Amino acid sequence: ATPATDRATAGGPGAMRGGVYEPAAPIDRGSGAAARATAADGDVVELAFDGTRDEPPWNVRGRNVTLRAAAGRAPVVRFSATPADAPAADGTSQDGVCRIAAGGLTIEGIGIVFDAGAGPLFSIVAGGALACDAVEIEAALAQGEQGAAGGEPVSGVGGCGVRFVGPDRRPDDADPPPPCLLRFQRTTIAGAGSFLEAAGSGTVACEWQGGGCDLAGRFVIAEGSARSGGPGVSLRLDLASATFECGDGFAWLLDSPARPVQPHLRVSVDGCRFVVPEGRALVEQSGIDVPAVYRTAVEWIDHAGRYEGSGVWRRIDGSAERIDLDYASSPRPLVHLPAVVRPNADR
Repeated sequence: ATPATDRATAGGPGAMRGGVYEPAAPIDRGSGAAARATAADGDVVELAFDGTRDEPPWNVRGRNVTLRAAAGRAPVVRFSATPADAPAADGTSQDGVCRIAAGGLTIEGIGIVFDAGAGPLFSIVAGGALACDAVEIEAALAQGEQGAAGGEPVSGVGGCGVRFVGPDRRPDDADPPPPCLLRFQRTTIAGAGSFLEAAGSGTVACEWQGGGCDLAGRFVIAEGSARSGGPGVSLRLDLASATFECGDGFAWLLDSPARPVQPHLRVSVDGCRFVVPEGRALVEQSGIDVPAVYRTAVEWIDHAGRYEGSGVWRRIDGSAERIDLDYASSPRPLVHLPAVVRPNADR
């Protein structure tokens, strides 16, 4: 990095130094985490390097910060694995490589690599917001490591890109917590684990346009909540012009005797492609209730979607029986192709 005393001859405040840019920063920052930690609300941190750079965990609290690639650069950030109970940079408990609380993080044009076996990439709470545009995310596993490839509930270890745990609510709480907002454009995530895990009480609204997922797990896993914790978690997914290839199926909603309040899922599809292996279900619901109750917990609205692979649209595994529903059973029949179409297979 260029010393601060050389600012006048090296471009002055706001110049790019040390691979990281912070607007009007009085000194150079040696890492993206350092620049982000001192960025004010609304600031932009630009990564002015090519190739891969290691970074410690990041936290965003009470601010809106943008992280983006500098013009003409192709940076890749490899986040170091951090145990879930390790202290974060601000001295609080760290659950996730990047934690977003009462603020927002926007990421543009960079690559991200993280250890899917060590915990979620992003941990976000009610009122937090995450936006990614033209981001490539790789969920890797260390050699010999076994992550939770969608087979563990939310309370399990690691294996997801985003984890949301909403606050418990008392029945007399008048105001619901603010929603968690996720927006992804032209973004891809590939590798181990699942994309989104959600639990507790609250609403997660996710918009995804372009790009997509190629994951060993699921796109979303949602766990029920305790009766004393409020109405549970509600997921609203608006998906357009993207491909979702998920080794364990697209969605899994589960409840249990300790968490009997079922999660709810609303999906709006516009021109998306879904690929699910044979034997798996696009949407699976499991728990302690009867199938008739679970039917109302999922709303699937389709426009020009295409569904390839397994013929099971919904699998409902209740207390007394398990039923599989095919794509023709949906309120509006869905376009299903038993064979998976590989666009570049003949090249």
